[in-house]
Amino acid sequence: MGPVTPPPPGSPWECLELCPLQVEQSELQNLFEKYVPYLIDVIVEGIVDGRQGEKLKMIVPQTNLNMVTQLTKVLDALLEGEIEDPDLLECFFLEALYCSLGACLLDFGRNRFDECIKRLASLPSAELDEVWARPGELPGAAPPRARGPTQRPAPCWQVFEILLSRGYSENNFREDLKNLYLRLGIENKTTIFLFTDAQVVEEGFLELINNMLTSGIVPALFAEDEKETILGQIDQEALKQGVSPAKESVWQYFVNKSANNLHIVLGMSPVGDALRTWCRNFPGLVNNTGIDWFMPWPPQALHAVAKSFLGPNTMIPEEHIEDLVEHVVLVHGSVGEFSKQFLQKLRRSNYVTPKNYLDFINTYSKLLDEKTQNNIAQCKRLEGGLDKLKEASIQLDELNRKLAEQKIVLAEKSTACETLLEEIVTNTAIAEEKKKLAEEKAMDIEEQNKIIAVEKAEAETALAEVMPILEAAKLELQKLDKSDVTEIRYRAGPPPAGLVPSVIPESSAVVVAERARPTERMVFVCRGGKGWSSCRGGKGAPGGAVAGPRPPAGGEQRRWP
Repeated sequence: MGPVTPPPPGSPWECLELCPLQVEQSELQNLFEKYVPYLIDVIVEGIVDGRQGEKLKMIVPQTNLNMVTQLTKVLDALLEGEIEDPDLLECFFLEALYCSLGACLLDFGRNRFDECIKRLASLPSAELDEVWARPGELPGAAPPRARGPTQRPAPCWQVFEILLSRGYSENNFREDLKNLYLRLGIENKTTIFLFTDAQVVEEGFLELINNMLTSGIVPALFAEDEKETILGQIDQEALKQGVSPAKESVWQYFVNKSANNLHIVLGMSPVGDALRTWCRNFPGLVNNTGIDWFMPWPPQALHAVAKSFLGPNTMIPEEHIEDLVEHVVLVHGSVGEFSKQFLQKLRRSNYVTPKNYLDFINTYSKLLDEKTQNNIAQCKRLEGGLDKLKEASIQLDELNRKLAEQKIVLAEKSTACETLLEEIVTNTAIAEEKKKLAEEKAMDIEEQNKIIAVEKAEAETALAEVMPILEAAKLELQKLDKSDVTEIRYRAGPPPAGLVPSVIPESSAVVVAERARPTERMVFVCRGGKGWSSCRGGKGAPGGAVAGPRPPAGGEQRRWP
């Protein structure tokens, strides 16, 4: 956008209903040429004293035509009657500049805007806190009365708004209004009461606001004791202002002071029959207010707003920005055209406002960001998958190499296992044969064990029979003397039959013989008097030999020669 050229005389002021004088129009034209082109260059282009600087950031982007239109509307609201004083007219003009061009700027831009106006108007510097709205206050608000060129700016306006909660009723609304009037009349704070149709919980709220618009206060808002407290706090101030000390006069001073410090702003939607019904039931909403109609934006404004929001977006290629802006403007305009057709065909209204346009742009930007982030996430996921596939391919090659090496080792191990298996089969066959032999041997040994058990039983029986005889023989041997032993020693054989030594009373002989096992010996006893020779081959028959256990160790053994 290039610099603003001043409009031809009469063209920007034709909409002003209260400027009939040609002198006043000429003065306004001079003020326009003095302030507006320079300030718009500062706001839109960032040009200060012919040098390029930083552009001022606006709350909602606007075109030159929009700002000039707002300026004329504000002047139309401020100018009442004929104003012949040029200084007073300049005060109104500066006030209109602050409320139109300055109100669309952010905080930093407002400071620069204020400095430019003061330099152009040769105004002294003022504290910024008293000029611009603080956090939570309405931006660009102006006092109701005009200021002179040398006067300090009036205090800023604060915003008061009710906070809805569950169970919020008319009693709660009255309590909030009490706090509002104490702020207005006692604390002397200029306040804007902002009330929207979304806060109309009960129609009684509108009745209270209707009373505030018509009479300045809600009847019976304060109880008598609360009134006494208020009067006690404000009576000295009322006396200084020349008010009668009567309670009615002091209370009326409180009401007038509150009304002067109060500015009510109602935000109502014309959609539907609700506003029409409310205006019919509560006429103060129409008779005691000024209506600001928000007209549709021209195509140039739509284009500038879309470009301001979508232009800095880095996700949109520069070569597509103009086409996208044109498309957004076309879509918004087409909705208005289709709304007209919708009304003609179905008799239903659909309203298209600049707020819808801003929501449309914000929704597009939000969806663009979400989809872009989603695409980036999908791309990163795909890249991660490709990296995993590359890693898997490298690992697969490494595993194939290891598999080839292990196949060779496996073949060698398989050959060795086959050889070992053959040896195991051979050894198993040999072991089976040995097992069979062992089983046969075990059967033989079992049979021999049975025979041995029988022989053992017979030997034990025989031994039991011989033991008494053996004990008797031991006793008889103990009775032998040396001459008897010598006589037996020198015998070449056993004594002849019938010649039995006197030491053996039953004509028996005892012989100890070695058996197969080294731990056992056989004792043969010859009985019957048949001679020695009959005892050598005896087998336990009468007159033969009887086997018995080995005598105790350490005993003297006798062997016959």
